[in-house]
Amino acid sequence: MRTTEAGAPAAPVLQHQATHLIHAKCAGLVGLERLAKFAQRNDRCLLIGNRADAEFLGSTGCVARIECLPSGVWQGYRRWMLARSDQRGRWIAWDAEAASLAPRAHRIEVSEILALAPIHRHEMAPEARSASRKALGVREDELLVGLLCNAPTSADVFNAASVVSFLACQRVPVRLLVHPKMSRLALSKRHFDCMGVGRMLLVNEMIEQPWKCAPLLDAAMLDACAPTRGCARAPSSLPAVWTLTQGVPTLVHASIDLPTACEDRAIRFTDDRMHAIRALGIVLEERERGVTVERAK
Repeated sequence: MRTTEAGAPAAPVLQHQATHLIHAKCAGLVGLERLAKFAQRNDRCLLIGNRADAEFLGSTGCVARIECLPSGVWQGYRRWMLARSDQRGRWIAWDAEAASLAPRAHRIEVSEILALAPIHRHEMAPEARSASRKALGVREDELLVGLLCNAPTSADVFNAASVVSFLACQRVPVRLLVHPKMSRLALSKRHFDCMGVGRMLLVNEMIEQPWKCAPLLDAAMLDACAPTRGCARAPSSLPAVWTLTQGVPTLVHASIDLPTACEDRAIRFTDDRMHAIRALGIVLEERERGVTVERAK
């Protein structure tokens, strides 16, 4: 029997000639990247998205046949298009939107993805890490926290920035890496500029691709949906799985399910903002001590 890296029994390999249905906006780049590693050569990917999404999927090494379904049309029309498509083989839904369009499809879970396409840890030389952080605009003395997301528009900058700003006001040299399309970014910039900690926010699209930015982070956060907690669906835990696998201390909101193999490594926080502040403060304090030791060598 095959096993995962954590030693847990792996899920059985899915049959070839499967149809992978994925909604690009819902699954995000992190979902598309895992699909590319998961799909087999004689599979097909039905991608609900645009040409840029299809190009990204192809650029990540997807060997399956990619068919693009328009995302900007009425859902009933998409259902009709799906009903007319080739129904042979097994259907796999990669996100909640895809599952709602194809109720009979197998809804793939994060643990199943990891069993069949594990995330491996990649090391980065200290010199390369330092150079990459400098290119981002992060000083040597600053700690970088990434606000993770699978869909940028569903991540709320203000909630996370409020946590980080408390530490910044205590003169902790901390930056928050956010995506330019995240909710309430403009409001956050104005608010924290007035507080005198506007430098805290670092805007870069890299955060949407945790396989690229994880080695540069000192810590990460995956919060619930924006701007309130009343969202119907919690975000995918895949971005946090990436950072946890890379050894980055990661705070994950209590409402988000994690694979069992990752649960012990995550730092949970709740809607109590002081709870999140204390958790992040401990993480950054430990990281700062580690950096001090590294520099002393």
